[in-house]
Amino acid sequence: TLDDIGFKQQAEIFEQVADHLGEAPAVMDSADILANPQMELRKLCAHIDLEFHPSMLRWPKGGHKDDGPWASHWYQSVWKSTGFGKVAASPPKVPEEFRDLLEEAQPFYEMMSAYTL
Repeated sequence: TLDDIGFKQQAEIFEQVADHLGEAPAVMDSADILANPQMELRKLCAHIDLEFHPSMLRWPKGGHKDDGPWASHWYQSVWKSTGFGKVAASPPKVPEEFRDLLEEAQPFYEMMSAYTL
């Protein structure tokens, strides 16, 4: 359901943060990050007034002390990585049974996407 995938909740949080800040918070698309991690991280760092360091592009394999209790369920591929992966050559095919859900979620994605750095 729409509630299960979190797009609606993300949009609600986005709006709450925007109201609190008086401006839209930083939005980044994971496909953009994967396509050019250094450029996208530089944009984010500039936006939040943080110095970019090339070390942000790599990390050691394994977990982190702050990963949290759900880490073993969420971060297995991250724990095996040492840097950003590659962007998919083409978007994933959405099974027919989820097309209505995709259409329901799309407006929330598009609303936030309009604020992508």
